[in-house]
Formats: sequence, structure tokens, C-alpha cells
Amino acid sequence: MRPRFVLLIMVITLAFLLILMMSPGFWHRKAVDKAALARFRNPTPENVEAVRLERARARRGQYMVCSLVVANVMAIIVYGAVQHRKGKV
Repeated sequence: MRPRFVLLIMVITLAFLLILMMSPGFWHRKAVDKAALARFRNPTPENVEAVRLERARARRGQYMVCSLVVANVMAIIVYGAVQHRKGKV
């Protein structure tokens, strides 16, 4: 593949991941609100555990996307540096 095409794909992927990170539904999930409302109405140990699990699931998804963004940025930097060193970009 051509180096500019690969870099273009990497930049498009980075833009998609950044848009995903900025979306409000990603940081404030409805399932967390529903679990918190159920806990407020009926504070049983099961509902408290449900809130904790939903928050943990949301946090795990956030960490995954953030790590993908960091990995993508690192790949762009390394790939661009290697191609620049070869004199192809």
C-alpha cells in the first residue's frame, strides 16, 4: 500500500475514535441512570450492586476507547517517522 494511503486511514480512524470519545452517550450511559434510579427507589443490595456494575462497564468502555486513541496516535507517529526516514512521504 502507498504510505500516504495508510496514513490517511490512520487519521480517519483517529478522527472516528475522537468523535466517539466526545459523544455524550459514551460518557453518560442511560443504563447507569436506570440502575441509579432503581437504587434510589429501592435501596437493596442487588440494586446497589447493579449501579456498581453499570459504572464499571461504562468505565471499561471508556478505557478501551482511550487506549485505542493513544495506540493510534503512537502508530501514526512511528509510521510517519519510519516513512519520513525512508524518504517516501
